Amino acid sequence: MKNAMRTRLLPVLILVATGCASDGGVTGTNGGSGSISVSLGGSTISIAQGANGTVDITVTRAGGFTGAVTLTVNGAPSGVTATVQPSALSAGVTAALLDFVIGAAVAPGTHTLTVRASGQGVSDATATLTLTITPTAQPDFALTLSSGALQFAQGAQGMVTVDIQRINGFAGAVALTATGLPNGLTVAFNPASVSGA
Repeated sequence: MKNAMRTRLLPVLILVATGCASDGGVTGTNGGSGSISVSLGGSTISIAQGANGTVDITVTRAGGFTGAVTLTVNGAPSGVTATVQPSALSAGVTAALLDFVIGAAVAPGTHTLTVRASGQGVSDATATLTLTITPTAQPDFALTLSSGALQFAQGAQGMVTVDIQRINGFAGAVALTATGLPNGLTVAFNPASVSGA
């Protein structure tokens, strides 16, 4: 009797990769995980009509992103010039200035502006700024006395010095008078009118 030889067949699982092999490349300029953020020197700024103002801008790069960042600002009302200097930050540069020039005819009010930072391969970052435009300060003047109280005997005399402070470019003449005097008391200013400066 012949010895039978048996061959056992083993199942073999063959895995075939249908995708492309990775070449170790990056997405955009940040490896797919980089990011940027933008912050302001303050969340609010108040500027008078016809005046100027400045806000600091800081850009932070993270996650391996080192590319250039472009800065823009939106939401400025008509008559207001908002300029970012510089508007393009090269690699390694993190600081910029947002300069405002407020037209003299711009109506007072509050406005919300958006500062946007953009870089290739990363999501945009934004920061919000509240701009309040205040009325132009009006020319005026103020009076200061050398003493707030004066005491003297009946029949005697006393003197107080009046200092005139001109404010916001006021240059007109100032006339001096006194009210609320008791009977028998006389006040005389010398001079009674002070000419413009």
